[in-house]
Amino acid sequence: MFGLFNRNKKIKLEIEISLMKNIFNSLGDAYKYITNQLNENIITGVRMDNTLFVNHRKFSFKREILNKYEDKKGKFFSINGIEVYDIELNEFVELEIAIGYGILQGYSTPIVKNFNPDISRIDTGKYTVKTFGEDSELIKELFTKEELKIIVANDIYEVFLHGKSYFHIKDLEDGDFIGIDKEKIVFKITHDPFEITQLDKTLIEVLNSLK
Repeated sequence: MFGLFNRNKKIKLEIEISLMKNIFNSLGDAYKYITNQLNENIITGVRMDNTLFVNHRKFSFKREILNKYEDKKGKFFSINGIEVYDIELNEFVELEIAIGYGILQGYSTPIVKNFNPDISRIDTGKYTVKTFGEDSELIKELFTKEELKIIVANDIYEVFLHGKSYFHIKDLEDGDFIGIDKEKIVFKITHDPFEITQLDKTLIEVLNSLK
């Protein structure tokens, strides 16, 4: 019983990796660094994680390969508009692929939960790129000069949780993160269990405590 479960889990991971390889091979030289990571077997696991994005599959990595490619100042962005055929739905489904710090983070299928891809039927002809953390006016409005000295602009992006808007500030472990709302109240947001916990500290105090 457990052997069958582990075998199915392995097959699922192999499909996910093959799907990503086929997509990035199709995207060409602009994302060669992602293709190189995949060919070096950077991905070791995948799990569903809806903390930041709907129907999101989050990858885990081999540490030595991650250290080789990670760019601490790299932008956080998504590649949208890629379509992959779903075997069960008999139609193409749009993917949103997340890349941050030079690493392929995972991907989402916003309108489909149980995605069953045909990894040979991929359309990348209409893809677009959305970069987070580049809205300088928003950043200037939200943060003081002192705060801007210790935050990373590329880390900042807006997420909607339980009908409310938050701004991602800093990753913690296992998908958890520090965020603020529009009133600058600071929260720790965890995904397992999913909790939004208000912190009785200023943003500067919280970030300094994490150094």
